[in-house]
Amino acid sequence: MTISTNAIPGHEYLAFLSDSDFWPQSADASVYAEEVILQVDGQRLEQLELTPETIGEHSEVFILCGQVFDGMEPLHTLQAHFDSWREASVEQPAPR
Repeated sequence: MTISTNAIPGHEYLAFLSDSDFWPQSADASVYAEEVILQVDGQRLEQLELTPETIGEHSEVFILCGQVFDGMEPLHTLQAHFDSWREASVEQPAPR
């Protein structure tokens, strides 16, 4: 399934990936993404081509495809997971 999105700033996508509330890992189960295809700075990259160095703070990221799983159960698309994270991030008050 191909998904079109607006551009996501690299620093925001990296924050999404590092948020353990959205990517919990435990002995019982873990949340992870499969079949990921991103466009990063104009280059289409499949999951196996993505490395920690692929996306920089100033990159422009588009989610083209991806499925999020909890253990073996599909949850939703990577885009929907990102949108939920973004919405939750906006709702949280800034620290003082």
